[in-house]
Amino acid sequence: MLASKTVCTQCRSRLLASAAKVGTARPNSTANFPAATAETSRTEAGAQQPSRTQSRKPPPTPTRAKRAAGDPRAKQRALDLFEEIVSSKPQASPGPSKNVSKPYRLVDELDTITQNKENLSATEVAVKSYTIVKTKLLPVLQQTGTRLPPILMTKAAMAVYQVANAKIANIDNADLPSVADICKIYADLNNTRVLRRMELIVNFLRAIVSSRSELGAEPVEERLLDDLVECWKHVSGLKRGNSGMASHTEFWLTSRSDLWGMEEPVKLFRTLFPLFSHNELRGFVPALVTTFVLFSEPKHAPTMAKAEAQPLMEALNPIVKRFGREELQPLFDGYPELWSFVQPRADWRVTRTVPEAWKEPSAPVVVKSSHTPAEGRFSYAVWHQRFGIAFRSSSLTEAKQTWRDLINPANDDKRADRLRRSPELFDYILFLACGKREEGASKMTSEILAYMEGLGLMPTLRTYTSMMNGWKQARRLDAIEQLWASITRSGLKLDEQIWSVRIAALGHLGTERAGLAALKEMESMWDTAAKDGKLGQAVPPGIASVNAAISGLLKRDRMDVVHAVLEWATKKGLEPDIYTYNMLLSHMLKNGSSDEVDALLSSMKVAGLKPDAATFTIILEAAFMGLDKKTPKEQREAINAVFEEMAACDIQPNQEAFGKMLHVLTQKGEAADYAVEVVLGHLRRSGLEPSTEMCTILVEHYVSRERPNLNSIRALVADRRSRTRALTDRVFWETVIKHYHRAGDLDGALEIVYDLDDWGIWPGLPLLEPLLRSLISRRDWDGAKKLVATVRKQARPQAAAKGGRYWKHAFWAAAEDYRLLDDM
Repeated sequence: MLASKTVCTQCRSRLLASAAKVGTARPNSTANFPAATAETSRTEAGAQQPSRTQSRKPPPTPTRAKRAAGDPRAKQRALDLFEEIVSSKPQASPGPSKNVSKPYRLVDELDTITQNKENLSATEVAVKSYTIVKTKLLPVLQQTGTRLPPILMTKAAMAVYQVANAKIANIDNADLPSVADICKIYADLNNTRVLRRMELIVNFLRAIVSSRSELGAEPVEERLLDDLVECWKHVSGLKRGNSGMASHTEFWLTSRSDLWGMEEPVKLFRTLFPLFSHNELRGFVPALVTTFVLFSEPKHAPTMAKAEAQPLMEALNPIVKRFGREELQPLFDGYPELWSFVQPRADWRVTRTVPEAWKEPSAPVVVKSSHTPAEGRFSYAVWHQRFGIAFRSSSLTEAKQTWRDLINPANDDKRADRLRRSPELFDYILFLACGKREEGASKMTSEILAYMEGLGLMPTLRTYTSMMNGWKQARRLDAIEQLWASITRSGLKLDEQIWSVRIAALGHLGTERAGLAALKEMESMWDTAAKDGKLGQAVPPGIASVNAAISGLLKRDRMDVVHAVLEWATKKGLEPDIYTYNMLLSHMLKNGSSDEVDALLSSMKVAGLKPDAATFTIILEAAFMGLDKKTPKEQREAINAVFEEMAACDIQPNQEAFGKMLHVLTQKGEAADYAVEVVLGHLRRSGLEPSTEMCTILVEHYVSRERPNLNSIRALVADRRSRTRALTDRVFWETVIKHYHRAGDLDGALEIVYDLDDWGIWPGLPLLEPLLRSLISRRDWDGAKKLVATVRKQARPQAAAKGGRYWKHAFWAAAEDYRLLDDM
């Protein structure tokens, strides 16, 4: 008995030390991967027990590990884990309570669902898993106040990981949780890794913009925009308090206008998230820039999501616009889908000149990290980026070497387990490999598929769609048709997306009527399935499939076949949607077919379809092409022609249309000043008042030059004040405040701040902090105290919590540093 007791004590001590190491692992360590955690536990438990004669010197552990080992809760978790692993059956205990055992039963139920013995679809499994986690597991953990042991935590985290993958693959599925809710569930499961959130947000943005890279694309659904804003709120407050499902999210950003003069984009973007380390923020620059560009589009201006995103937009605006396409493009290496969306929209006038006070110090302080890279570290984002760069080379040499590095690492013997949980990475690699025409691309594709099979990863419909998209780019129609024949023979259920890829490829690369033939084939398979009572195995033709056929044909300028496709669609009851009209309109305007454009717009009116923002964009871009090189008279004639065209089609220009015109014109800089005045003249004659969005666009236009036109801004402000005494257009006035300050008119900016205060409108602290620092810089102590006193007396809801986040903002830190709060 004595020997048995001694061995048990040693095992317990060793487990306590290992538990402390795992508990204090760095966020980017492989110890935080689910598979690594579970495997480490099994290895430690099964290790050979030391004899009495062996040295009892414990292995050197970090200081944090020693503290964790002394934590009673850490000891109890380690002992629970020990008894669970080494015991053949559960240890008898004096009547465990029902609440303590319930999390174990729920995790077992969750594990059974994720094993998918019922052969459900990935979406169905994800919905069931999410329901259990949200409605059963999390409430139990909150009621008992306990944390799951590491093994159970691993199972729960893997289930949430599957839910996240299903959501990204089906962002329109209302049964799946939002991406923000998935991030919050991770927080409730004590997973605070920033890198995992960034991977989710990047993949979410890919799913949003992948079909909207064209400038005339339809607006993003507002629920997706709301989800994106909520994600950024969650990330910004991740290390500042509770970030779980029950938390109230808000933006928590750091404004460092004194660093806006830095020339390094990554370093400048990082100032927004000072609590995150460099290796936690992979992909955050492409994600932030894409989010900024997405919300900057006028078609998203009226949404509530745009208003909620305003703090983030204001923080990003001076940073993003410091850099043009040439500086931003290298930051998007590995993110081609995001760059395809950003690149055509990154047409802002770069702000090069910054006040002396904003410039970076000549000798910045460099903080060296004491952390060393962890062995066996694996990151989906890093490998995604590496393969994106490797496949840009003209040969496959670099891509093949990257593939060998991925599957045969020198320091990660658990790589296969990690890759088994990243099927989307293989889909991306296959897309890149199939998109190459070089010799050896087919062989590499076969190697990737064979390796997936060895891991037990069977190709899914998404995998096949990725391969066909790649072959479409490589113009390899034969490969697409061979794969299609194999898929149909296997009886795999097809969806409209893979049909659309094939139809678009046939329309672009096949014979003249191959796309139309594929539509008819799709209809025939649906009819057969309906007769046999197997509707679940087929998908009916939709307008999306028709649009795919048209898009391929338009690339070949085969309008005769396009008319045949439209006739077929009309007979089948598939009415063209606004996306169909916009594709045709863009093609006709580029070819100068004005008569056909008139007929198309009339047809759109008869069909009851109202032109959307994309329609106006197409018309305006075609009409205003090269406008900056025309004389004032020619500019006036071109603009008048647009209004005459709209009147002929009985399209009454509204505020949105005028706003879009101003947006297109102001992108041309000062050369469009006369054209802007012509449009404003039409606006006044129409009887419409300038909207907040239009005034904001004009302010941005007047300041986006080497010498900001303050006189024009003041005239605009005077006109705005003459229309109403109430300063209720918060976005506009905050934009004016910001640009007044940047242009050096601090007093004018403060005047508006105090006017807004009279109307109960309180600008955010990120906007007010630079004003306060400028007052301090010019030693205007009375003005600084007045500003601080004004803000302090405002009854802001977030100010109610004493010691809360509101009072930790840099605005109050500056006030405290210079004793501006004394006697208040």
